[in-house]
Amino acid sequence: MKIFTDYDVWTFKRDEDRWKWFRHSPDGELLVEARSSFEALEQCQADAARAGYNATLESQQPAA
Repeated sequence: MKIFTDYDVWTFKRDEDRWKWFRHSPDGELLVEARSSFEALEQCQADAARAGYNATLESQQPAA
């Protein structure tokens, strides 16, 4: 069973002009990821918010 914490790491990655989010444990284990990809980062972040993502200034930097 996967356990979510307030210390999980959310990343947003762009691949071939589409965005996808990922949630990892502090130890690096992939806990959950987006089921689909999105054209816009804002759409991706909105989907992640429905899965528990809570944006902060530090976490709003997308991964390259």
